[in-house]
Amino acid sequence: TPAAPPRRLRLAVVGDCHGQYNEDDNAALLALVPDAALFVGDYDNEAADIPRTIAKLHGALPVASIMGNHDAWYLSKLIARERMALDSASSSASSLAPGAQPRLGESAEFESVRQQHSLLAPSNVGWGRRDFEALPLSVVGGRP
Repeated sequence: TPAAPPRRLRLAVVGDCHGQYNEDDNAALLALVPDAALFVGDYDNEAADIPRTIAKLHGALPVASIMGNHDAWYLSKLIARERMALDSASSSASSLAPGAQPRLGESAEFESVRQQHSLLAPSNVGWGRRDFEALPLSVVGGRP
């Protein structure tokens, strides 16, 4: 007997939101009745609102997410700015409390990046692979 044809999957791919994704978009996505959703980044310059909205889908359907090129680009700019501030603080003893050491990543922007990563942690594929056990689907990531 011939093998059964492979199951067709409905995969919703969402990317390049750039600040334009909200609860209504979640509802529209769910109305499509996809088997899974893949969010491919460029959420909103490291703001946590869109990842917070995406996180509400965890449990409603299989979700995989990855950061986009804008997300990584803005993060690298934040790191460069923080490093410059650290260099400046290190050379100016008067800007630190006695015994204090400057630390990379303590600005409000870095906290927002931490929130974004924390919210997307259950679905983030980053440099890894996510297998959807109930589906014949694996998603492989190649970004931080």
